[in-house]
Amino acid sequence: MLFICCALSMAVMALLGWIRGAITLGKAFVALLAASILAVPFSILGKPVVKNFGVPELLAPTAATLLAGVFLFLVLLGVFSIYLRKKQGDQNPPQWDKPVGAVLGAVWGLCLVLFVFTGLNSIARADRAMREAAAVNQLRTEHRLKVEKEVRAELAPDRSLYAPEEFDRRARVAVARKMKSYKPKPEVVDERVEPGTLDPFLDQLRSFPLETTIDHFSAIDAKSEELLRDLTIVVGDPILFDQFQRNKTVQILTQDPTIQFLGNDPEIAKAIRDKRFRELLDHPKIVEAARSDSLRQKFKEVDIEKILKETLGK
Repeated sequence: MLFICCALSMAVMALLGWIRGAITLGKAFVALLAASILAVPFSILGKPVVKNFGVPELLAPTAATLLAGVFLFLVLLGVFSIYLRKKQGDQNPPQWDKPVGAVLGAVWGLCLVLFVFTGLNSIARADRAMREAAAVNQLRTEHRLKVEKEVRAELAPDRSLYAPEEFDRRARVAVARKMKSYKPKPEVVDERVEPGTLDPFLDQLRSFPLETTIDHFSAIDAKSEELLRDLTIVVGDPILFDQFQRNKTVQILTQDPTIQFLGNDPEIAKAIRDKRFRELLDHPKIVEAARSDSLRQKFKEVDIEKILKETLGK
């Protein structure tokens, strides 16, 4: 199916290239290239529009750059069209214009379908990582509740010797110790994972000739998918998350004043509890932290993949 979509896209764009000619496609390509280069310095053009449309403050710079790029592309395309029309006058296009246009059109069609497949691959991988993590967390929760029941039964005879807080602490430590060796079997996890809408796409992509290219340019490749899955598992499990927080590297990072400031903010904490994530994208403190070069550099220095693997015992 993917091969048919790719061939159809190339055929349609090749036909369009034959009709429009290489010169027309060439000027569109040059306009697109120039617009992509100028989009960042001219992103100020898109800021008023982005603000009026209510785009979250954290995403505003990216949205403004994208909008400026589209605007510049249309302007440059119009300028190039007028220039070439005046230069050519009433002259007929050269003989090579149509065949070369067909070839360029086919290339454009291939690039277009690869762009779409790359986006779908990223979305599908992220979705699969979240679903697999949810299945693992569900299995861990079921096993943890079972272990907690066993541990409390074992400690019950000595309960009167300890204060309630101390008894609960001892129970938590014992549960965490027993949970350390627990790893759900892959086949059991697969049975628990809910089917995804884009799973058929991922299955077909395995036999697609350009799978490696698509995976290489995807925002979420196989490595990123594993990282997202591991992070979701750790954050969703209280025992693993506590172990993650005790990591020396993580403790150094959490001692950063900006991180502590965000962590102690009651508004941010309440928004997270209420799952009002849209408001967090507009929160001035989060926006300021996201734009902090020093904080970004600290996050870059943290090998989160290594820490997660240590936490999960991989």
